[in-house]
Amino acid sequence: MVKDAAIINQILDLSQSGRIHWRNFKRMPAKRTLDRENFLRVSIARKYPKKSFIVRDPMNKHQSYYAFNDNLVLVLAKNAVDDSIFLVAGEVTPSLRRNRRKIKRRDFDRNLSVYLEDSEGKLQELHDLVHKVEPRSDNLSSKANFNEFLSQELE
Repeated sequence: MVKDAAIINQILDLSQSGRIHWRNFKRMPAKRTLDRENFLRVSIARKYPKKSFIVRDPMNKHQSYYAFNDNLVLVLAKNAVDDSIFLVAGEVTPSLRRNRRKIKRRDFDRNLSVYLEDSEGKLQELHDLVHKVEPRSDNLSSKANFNEFLSQELE
């Protein structure tokens, strides 16, 4: 348990310093695939990857993020059903390519860890850091401004 907290703290520190670049699933779909059921295989296309990255079906894509490295995969996801947060961290081991144009496969079962929210709230803190919601201004929205403009023109 202490080791798990240390890993989450290290990921939190690296995220605060800007060394981990998190990407949103909705705005920037991942160009790698991860096996939907057991996180066992990552396929990485060599030049023009076309497949998207699926973690879990009821995942809230607006509030879920991923980060890739050559040797590491991080997924910070929020469940759409009960708003639980989980972090998947694992190392990838490259396998040999058979052909230059084939998809490069990487085994994802090496040092795979799934961290769930604990009483300390570190995952919630990490999620709040990564998921920056811009506060809405007190001004009217553009649609309300347009409606106000139309009502003034019609008078």
